[in-house]
Order: sequence, then C-alpha cells, then structure tokens
Amino acid sequence: MSTSDVFYASLEGGVREAVRALRNAGINTFCSCHHAGWIQCESSDPTTERLRIWNVMYELGIKEWRATLYVSSSEGHRDYWQIESTQLEAERTK
Repeated sequence: MSTSDVFYASLEGGVREAVRALRNAGINTFCSCHHAGWIQCESSDPTTERLRIWNVMYELGIKEWRATLYVSSSEGHRDYWQIESTQLEAERTK
C-alpha cells in the first residue's frame, strides 16, 4: 500500500473524496471533518484558492461546507480566512 493510500484510508469516509479532489486541485488540506462539514488548508493565495475550493466542492455536489485557509506571512505569523459555501455562492450569483 502506498503512502497516499494509507493517508486517504485514515480519513473519514465522508470526507475522503473531497480531500482527494482538493489535493488534486493543488489545495493543501491538513485537517477535515465530515460531520462538521469543514476543512482546514494552508494557502498562499486565498483570493484564488477559495474559488478553487468552491469549484471542487460544487463538482462533487457538496452544497454546505466551511473552510479555514491559513496564510503564513513573511513576519512569521499566520493569518487566516474563514469561508463558507453560502458566501461564495452569493458572490458567484451577483
């Protein structure tokens, strides 16, 4: 069994497909929970990555989710963006 197979097998079944799709889209997830409907990710550009996350979730048919994107600054501290599917849906339909 490959390292990635072991990693995906360790995830909750309900979130496994989303994590795989997000990682394939270049989003580095590091924590997720199917029951709560959230993911945490490292981000270098939250402006574009949040739309990439929305697209992946939309393609998977996942309508309600939350994400926290952590951004490391050059000063060494971490900022974060919290987004929800409903926020992005409203932006896309304007």
